[in-house]
Amino acid sequence: MNIAQHITSLLIANMRKQVLAMKPGTIHTLTYKKVWEASKIAKGNKHLKIEEIKQTQVRIGIDPEKAKEVRENRASGEQPAKNEGLPSYLSWLDKEHEGYILKHDNGQTYLRTYRRNDKKKGVVGFTKYFVEGKEVTKEKLQSLLIPSALSYKNKVDMPYRNFKEDQIISIV
Repeated sequence: MNIAQHITSLLIANMRKQVLAMKPGTIHTLTYKKVWEASKIAKGNKHLKIEEIKQTQVRIGIDPEKAKEVRENRASGEQPAKNEGLPSYLSWLDKEHEGYILKHDNGQTYLRTYRRNDKKKGVVGFTKYFVEGKEVTKEKLQSLLIPSALSYKNKVDMPYRNFKEDQIISIV
């Protein structure tokens, strides 16, 4: 393990302790980064390091069966009538982290979060784009990516979202 991997593992361990100490269902501000994959970057730009840093508000540690949105979605038929469990490639990291940290068969770990349900209050957040460490506009970003990279047409609207732990910058 090199020094960067060691620091990342320490940061993840610290974040897990912090998350477990949070009161279930409370709203927290999550900041995370995404590094654009080469397959999403247009020809001639694949050598560039393109990153996105986002901040959003999430709820942590919710039992989905008790969430109002899940109950409503089940009643309307938008979600299955009964919880079908996790997909076969995902499992909870361990008993202590159940409901919080997921592990993928490929070894990647994720923080399970739920969206805010009080849309009237507004959500604190931002999105910033960086190319080679310098901030750029969304328009500039679009010119560097393939046309479909920012398309979210087939995105399923789920009440939860999983964030790769190694992409989380902070959660407060």
